[in-house]
Amino acid sequence: MSMLTKSILPKSFLSKSMLRRGSAALALLGAAVLPPQAARAQEHKGSKNYPPLTIKQRLGPPAPQAQRTLHPRIPLLDVDGSLVIKSKKPLSLAKSCGACHDAKYIAEHSYHASLGWDEIYSQRPKDRPWDSGPGPFRRWDPLRNTTLHGLYSDPAKAHGMPPGIAEWQRRFGRYHAGGGPASKIEFNCLLCHMASPNHDERARELSAARFEASSMATLIGTGLVIRDSQGQLQWQPQQLDKQGAVAPEQLGLGRPRNENCRACHMGPGRYQDAVHFGFRAENRSAATTGTVFAAERIFDSGMNLAAKEGLATPFDVHAERLVGCADCHHSPNSPVHGAGGSGSEAAPAHLRFDARRASTGEWLLRPNHDFVKGMTSQGTIARRMAGSMRGCADCHDTEQSHPKLPHQDLHFAKLSCSACHVPQVYGAARRMTDWTLLGPEQQPLVGYRGTTGDPNEPSTLIQGYRPILLWQERGDGERKLAPHNLMASWFWTETPKAASDSPAKSSGKRSQDQAAQQPSELERPISQKTLAQALFTPEGAYRPEIIAALDGNADGKLQRKELRLDGPDKLTAVRQRLEAVGVQQPRIRAQLQPYSIAHGVQSTPFALRQCTECHGQQSRVAASLPLSEYIPGDVLPSLVSDARLVKQGKLERKPDGWLHYQAEPMPDLAYLHGAQSFSLLDRIGLGVLLLCCLLSLIHGGLRVLAQLRRRQRISS
Repeated sequence: MSMLTKSILPKSFLSKSMLRRGSAALALLGAAVLPPQAARAQEHKGSKNYPPLTIKQRLGPPAPQAQRTLHPRIPLLDVDGSLVIKSKKPLSLAKSCGACHDAKYIAEHSYHASLGWDEIYSQRPKDRPWDSGPGPFRRWDPLRNTTLHGLYSDPAKAHGMPPGIAEWQRRFGRYHAGGGPASKIEFNCLLCHMASPNHDERARELSAARFEASSMATLIGTGLVIRDSQGQLQWQPQQLDKQGAVAPEQLGLGRPRNENCRACHMGPGRYQDAVHFGFRAENRSAATTGTVFAAERIFDSGMNLAAKEGLATPFDVHAERLVGCADCHHSPNSPVHGAGGSGSEAAPAHLRFDARRASTGEWLLRPNHDFVKGMTSQGTIARRMAGSMRGCADCHDTEQSHPKLPHQDLHFAKLSCSACHVPQVYGAARRMTDWTLLGPEQQPLVGYRGTTGDPNEPSTLIQGYRPILLWQERGDGERKLAPHNLMASWFWTETPKAASDSPAKSSGKRSQDQAAQQPSELERPISQKTLAQALFTPEGAYRPEIIAALDGNADGKLQRKELRLDGPDKLTAVRQRLEAVGVQQPRIRAQLQPYSIAHGVQSTPFALRQCTECHGQQSRVAASLPLSEYIPGDVLPSLVSDARLVKQGKLERKPDGWLHYQAEPMPDLAYLHGAQSFSLLDRIGLGVLLLCCLLSLIHGGLRVLAQLRRRQRISS
């Protein structure tokens, strides 16, 4: 019987056969993680004697407990301001919460509501004319291949919202708090401030375009609302008092918890439990960076990680030390956290610190929900707030904690803290997303770094990867090396016949010339739906002409390695199918999107310590990062122009067909001893050295001759 099984159940409870089956099952499941309550109670203090595991931990973390709160009881009102206990209408949070809080101000001062809708580009990027602003509404998303242009629908189905917004909400509304351009969907306070909001039921209402009932559906599971046999939402009056109010404890109201943030930023599911994890597009943070913000130690994870038995470090040391999302990403006008330094939008630029504070009452009335944020390459929304969050040096005494680091000022000026404290990402991350073809499930073709298989399969071994260090613009002319992941994306675009550029020839001859063409102002990405219509029959099978063009071994089936546009005949077949469904002038475009890595911070023993990691022949600053094993349409991706990176490095095509990004040191920003060399400077230095040696020999020789002559004169 294994020690693990002994620690879970008493010996008298299990028979030998049950023990054998239980041990095998536990081995397949993997070591469980501590729930948040146990993590808070456990203080390691250098001890390696971790508490035993329990069945409760095996079953997953318990439901969040209601927090003690001073919040008064809340009368639940409908859109007309009437009590829902009388009107039976859907809940209006703008009216219910707005009785005490300025709901309109909060919704208008939240980039979670606007998602960049109010940030229209004055001039569209020349490399991406289809992007009219930041955020998912106006910027093409390489993970989902969506723009509002591809979601236009019948105006009668727009529900009074801008074109495309209603369809976007039906598909992706579960990841939006409401408000902003979605005028028919109220800004949902419960998603962040409620202990267990029902995201699934809310998404069900949104997908059915029952937008007004989405806030009400969030309450399913609290006893206040049920869904009847006809699928309609019904209030439960017995759960409310005579005034139609509900106790805040029943909703579990409180400050946003990590679980509330994970619901959108890390996808649906129990992601606080590292046994249950995924790298799909819904889990955007893990899919793009491979990082996990969790307090659990890596060797306790159920993921099949390489050599994880020696990884006695948490997924993120800040999470282990009970630092939550809201502790760093707080309201900028919070009287507790304050306006902070000059990087905050709420503080004047000429002040290093602003002592003025809003009173508690003023803040409760109008809490600014434009939360402070860090500086990332992918965070294009609310760039006005970039860098407003307190940095590492605002909490840590960097000089005292790095006594053995030589040239501290120089290293702190040129390196971000994450450059050394995120030396390794232990999860897998996307390196390429190919939207030029679709897999059998009509999803894009995805390649991951850090693993050789599908990381969503429990049996796949995940080795992790070393992030590449790139020079990042930090504002005010400051540039620092920061860890990044790079993801290349290929996709089809169409251009109306009225565009000035000439139509693409259907001969299949393609590429470097066409790839170098400047995109037309009218060029737009092709939606996933249109691409699926071109590639698949109504029954969901590949069309015969697609199979004939891609089936290399002539077995009548398309294997994963055959799904790639790496030849002119394949390119012609797909282009002709796109033209057959009405796509005008289809062509392939490609982009390279960097993703800054800010989470996954390791504890001190696992931080980067060897100087040769940067000052050596295998320097991280000059690393080569693989992107794709093939190049769709022979089109090379270009770095997006809004990534706030200093242009550096180049794309290299290896003899085996792989496409790599080769980073290059930038001597004008920093000279790395041991990693860089200048031929002219080396020649000058060698010449000076030889000249010094020669002069030393001449000088020494002359002194020897002078001494000999002196002796001769003395002897004579």
